[in-house]
Amino acid sequence: MQKKSTKESQKLEKLSKKAFRCKADAMEAFKQWQKQSELCQAEPQITSKPCYKGRGRPAEGAEPDYQEYCISGCCSVTVQTRLDAQSSLGCFVLATNDTDTDRLNTAELLKTYSKRQINPRPSESKTRLK
Repeated sequence: MQKKSTKESQKLEKLSKKAFRCKADAMEAFKQWQKQSELCQAEPQITSKPCYKGRGRPAEGAEPDYQEYCISGCCSVTVQTRLDAQSSLGCFVLATNDTDTDRLNTAELLKTYSKRQINPRPSESKTRLK
């Protein structure tokens, strides 16, 4: 979950470095990011930057030739999303052919399965040197 949210955050950071010609284009790009993002959410903040044609510093009082718009936001993961992701971790199905529940209940079945994972069969732990 952390890797995925970090990737989504990096995509938003990359998007914030891109300049757009109008606010609508910037918002459209943000909405695309929001659609692709499964874990992260952000509130968009649009900032405008005046741009001048020609090199060097513009003359004092010069009007900008056009405006560029950048979109940014603070990326976050909601508590509910995090709880949903955590609840899906560690879930597995443990099935058995033994239908006699009096002999082996679910807790004992899990304990037996866990012991088997810790102590592998002797034939599996031997290494062949030939």
